[in-house]
Amino acid sequence: MKTFGNARSYTEYDRIALPEGILALGAAAGSEGIINRLDYQHNNVYADVTVTYSTQEPRGSVFMEITPKERVLSYSVGA
Repeated sequence: MKTFGNARSYTEYDRIALPEGILALGAAAGSEGIINRLDYQHNNVYADVTVTYSTQEPRGSVFMEITPKERVLSYSVGA
């Protein structure tokens, strides 16, 4: 992972830590997910992230903002 000032550079299929826990997914803050898609709009970077069980089966998906501040915007349970 590269850094540019305070912003980090991610690519698709990198793992990313969730900035907060999501009880419905059974994921604690710091749990990792796989970035499926990155989107850049109006100087903000957004990511679609798949959260999996230890068996690599999908728990659900998370849509999060990466810059300017890492935060979860929405999530869905299941594949």
